[in-house]
Amino acid sequence: MIARALPVKLLVTTREERNRMMPRTNAFAWIAGITLVFCCAVAGAQPWPARPVRIVVPYAPGGTIDIIARQLGEELFRSLGRPLIVENRAGAGGVVGTEYVARQPADGYTILLTTVSHTLTPSLQKLAFDAEHDFVPVIHIADSPQVLFRHPSFPAHSLHQLIRLAGSKPGSLSYAHGGPGSPANIAAELLKSMARIDMVAIPYKGAGPVVTDVMAGQVALGIGSLPAVQAFLKAGRLHAIGVSTKQRTKSLPQVPTFEEQGVRGYEFNTWFGFLAGRGTPPAIVDRLAETTDLILRRPEVRDSFSNQGADPVGGGPGEFDRLLKAEFARWPMALHNAGIKGDR
Repeated sequence: MIARALPVKLLVTTREERNRMMPRTNAFAWIAGITLVFCCAVAGAQPWPARPVRIVVPYAPGGTIDIIARQLGEELFRSLGRPLIVENRAGAGGVVGTEYVARQPADGYTILLTTVSHTLTPSLQKLAFDAEHDFVPVIHIADSPQVLFRHPSFPAHSLHQLIRLAGSKPGSLSYAHGGPGSPANIAAELLKSMARIDMVAIPYKGAGPVVTDVMAGQVALGIGSLPAVQAFLKAGRLHAIGVSTKQRTKSLPQVPTFEEQGVRGYEFNTWFGFLAGRGTPPAIVDRLAETTDLILRRPEVRDSFSNQGADPVGGGPGEFDRLLKAEFARWPMALHNAGIKGDR
């Protein structure tokens, strides 16, 4: 049998037919390509965190902020299922570590745990980053006051008595603090300005040496964060004159605030909180905030913070954002009015 040849038009198409088919073919190819890319992206995406997260503390190990970071790191590891590694990058009053985080990818794997210095520093020195706009708020973790404390033999037991003593002996009183531009230094200079107290500032390298020298009677007065002095206050080796926060702290409820003792409008709150780099996906920010907030609600965590002299806060990015905006707006004028200058 001899096979008949099929008509050529069934095996090939004419140029006109190819031209008519081309738009539909290109459309099918484009849709298929997009679908393939989307499927691959979905298949390759992993929920945050898919690897360890770094908590950068811009201060040396051992301080209040470092202790908070390590405790939260352990609790977050249990909740998120990935290690949270605390990385200390100290220097320039928190600037070194903060700038480092600002330069990292905004992917949720490098988080900054910072304190009130973050909003103070822009008014005191020039920065290579924008402290207000290069970060997004995650959560307000805790508050802690600065405490003005004395040697047990010092005759002024209250702020009222201290003001009278300073007025009777101008320039004779001095106080120790943890370094120029530190929260303790700023809190004390603000108090001096608002209460019209004449005291000489003696800088030390950290709160530890301040506590040691006040207990030894080398200097009569000191100021520092509550966690640095709480154990010595409870033991009676140091006596508190007042705290810097608007309300009394739950960790030291018997000690009155400076405002209660007549310095109207005085408030200096040493807050602690998480910040992430600008551009971090909101879903990551929200998950970290929600997880941390649940941790801060646990009774055992609240008790642990209180024992360290810090009052847990919690909430979400919105509440923390309002605090930060108020702080950035407040400090330039407040420091100027108090005569506190940096190296800008």
